[in-house]
Amino acid sequence: MAEPSVAPVEGIKVDVFGSYEALDQDSGKFYTEYILRCNVQDPGRLRTWNTARRYREFCAIDILLREKYPHLASSFPSLPSKKYLGSSLSSDFVEKRQRDLDQYISSLLNLYPQLLQDELVDEFLELSCH
Repeated sequence: MAEPSVAPVEGIKVDVFGSYEALDQDSGKFYTEYILRCNVQDPGRLRTWNTARRYREFCAIDILLREKYPHLASSFPSLPSKKYLGSSLSSDFVEKRQRDLDQYISSLLNLYPQLLQDELVDEFLELSCH
């Protein structure tokens, strides 16, 4: 499949800057959501918003993008591993994963800014909503 052909969004910065613990209403288990801060510089104004994503949502978009763009997939950054030593809710684990997810999303969008035009990335970052 070809790369997105529309010009990439200019002046955008995405970083994973925080996290919080949430309760899954279905399972009754706690999980971590990572907060992505999106800054888009439009002519004359800066748009900023936050969106929260679970690790499994990062995994899902990574898989979908690799399937959609197999010719680029080998040069995509690696997603942080699912498991580290210790509890997935421990502060050390969450902080490390947050840093690693920030590195992942920043690297991916720096390497392939044209992905910002992809509907998968648009939905993940909520670009069209803001």
